[in-house]
Amino acid sequence: MMQTWPRIFTDPAAAVQWLDETYFKLSSPMARENLVYAVGEVAKLNGAIHPAVTVWLWRVQEQEPDPDYCFDQLITIYELGEAKALEEIDGLYSGITSP
Repeated sequence: MMQTWPRIFTDPAAAVQWLDETYFKLSSPMARENLVYAVGEVAKLNGAIHPAVTVWLWRVQEQEPDPDYCFDQLITIYELGEAKALEEIDGLYSGITSP
């Protein structure tokens, strides 16, 4: 993916549009999680797409109803250098009490 990304997407905005379309067409939560992981890994290595991917990931995790997948997305965002993601994780689980 790292080698083909720059050849397919020369404009980060076009990449984000494609990610939006693809992500929301995927019916399997696992497929969506795999896409998020792959895109996060590419963004770690490619500074040119890093800002656009980070914005996209924030938007996607805000729309994710499953807290487990939302957590995974926030971890990916954190790994991209967004410390604010830790606050969101704290808020995600703040209402949960232990047995």
